[in-house]
Amino acid sequence: MKKTFVHALMLVSVFGLLAGNLRAESAAPGTVNNFSLSPELSQKLERSAQEGMKKWHAPGLAIGIVQGNTVIWSGYFGYSDIKEKKPVGESTVFRIGSISKTFTAIAMMQLYEQGRFQLSDPESKYTPFPLFRNQSGCCPDPTLLNIFTHTSGGGEFKRLQDAPKFRRDFYGRTNLRARKSFTELFKNGIHTRICPGTKWSYCNFCVGSLGMVVEQISGQTFHKYTDERLFQPLGMNSSSFYETDLTQANLAVGYRYQEKKKDFQPDRISFLDTDVVAAGNVYATVPDMSRYMMALLGGGKLGDFRLLKKETLDLMWTPHYQTDPRLPAMGIIFILENQFGHRLVWHNGGMPGFTSSMILAPDDRLGVVVLNNADSDAPDNLALGIYKILFNHQPPQNKIVSPKEALKKLAWTYVSAQPDFLTDLRFIMGTFGVLQVRLKKDGLVIAFPGKDLPLEQVNPADPYYFRVINDRSESENFIIFKPGADGKARSILFGFNEFVRREDQRREICPAKTGEEKK
Repeated sequence: MKKTFVHALMLVSVFGLLAGNLRAESAAPGTVNNFSLSPELSQKLERSAQEGMKKWHAPGLAIGIVQGNTVIWSGYFGYSDIKEKKPVGESTVFRIGSISKTFTAIAMMQLYEQGRFQLSDPESKYTPFPLFRNQSGCCPDPTLLNIFTHTSGGGEFKRLQDAPKFRRDFYGRTNLRARKSFTELFKNGIHTRICPGTKWSYCNFCVGSLGMVVEQISGQTFHKYTDERLFQPLGMNSSSFYETDLTQANLAVGYRYQEKKKDFQPDRISFLDTDVVAAGNVYATVPDMSRYMMALLGGGKLGDFRLLKKETLDLMWTPHYQTDPRLPAMGIIFILENQFGHRLVWHNGGMPGFTSSMILAPDDRLGVVVLNNADSDAPDNLALGIYKILFNHQPPQNKIVSPKEALKKLAWTYVSAQPDFLTDLRFIMGTFGVLQVRLKKDGLVIAFPGKDLPLEQVNPADPYYFRVINDRSESENFIIFKPGADGKARSILFGFNEFVRREDQRREICPAKTGEEKK
């Protein structure tokens, strides 16, 4: 999932300080708990996990599957510490990265249920100082819904001048007592250039600022609020946004796989704390995450504890930003899409040395979580692979052959519709800032650095709707071409954004003033 463009954009940019040189054993340990599946299905899941560890280079994995309010299967594979040959188990703690954002969103929506804010309110209404500092001079402040849907206008850094110290500001320091307060961290504001609602751009710091909003509205520290209102009542006793003696004692070692050396190296930055706590700092185990998924699948209720009202959770899982109904949508922090003919609600995460994926199928009352102690594609692909197994999904067999003359009208170079370095940085890093659709003898391909991915027409009645074929990903991803009057594509919809032909790139930010465009 991460190797495809849309999902790659969802992950935290990972920077590492590497030390050591360790090779995982070929026969890694594994423990499976099968509570209600057939032996054949359990064996298929176990085999998928073992094969996935090798394919996507995971030193250790923890997997939980729930149905309704019951854990139906769990598996623990590989090592939490390769050097010490310490196996992954139920008590192994992982950093779940950006899945943390879903907990922050739920904390906010608990306050929403109390009538403490409206989604249409500017976030700065609930911060001790103006938070967003738009440089164009014509944009309104982003609303809380803009923050929840990553359409605030914010990008990779709080300010362009923060880029050189991004790693220090985001991943923090080794001294766990030196963490900055939210107000200190955001005192210089988040600087933007484009207007809210005009573009999707994943913004860690924007969601991180919601920790300050929770504190301002609730009157409690973010730490106390989330422990008392989320983790403790859910019975997530090994989980917290902050470091505890328990989480640190059971924390897996984070690794990075070295392709040339075919081994794992400890990713030392995984031992640092992050200042942007609310965006990605949760420590958790699979049993704890399974309880969380059961509460979500239970309409916001687990046992006698109600996390949220069902209608509030439904609101969080309603599309609030989407370029086309056939493509992924943003709910309130959660990503919504259709995969394998089923509605999925998900979020994944990445921190240096750790990646994670949590995918819910609400209509089927199924939930899957995969935690991993490496910078790896394993969690997303394994979670989706589990759904393929559970749904008995069969890929389409009949390939539609599109006329070459029609395909020629789609093959162009596409760029960001609204260029802006802060909101385009991940796009630039992943594609060098261009999406090239080329015509080859056997059809269209979209060119990514190092690999061309074929495009296949999905519907014979729709010559502009294509599936991206990627044998390294379990995800289904789609592209929609938008033609002009002459039938030639002027733009493509991919993921959460529109990309246009270079000559159609929009450079003005503000409406024309006195007959002149503001560049």
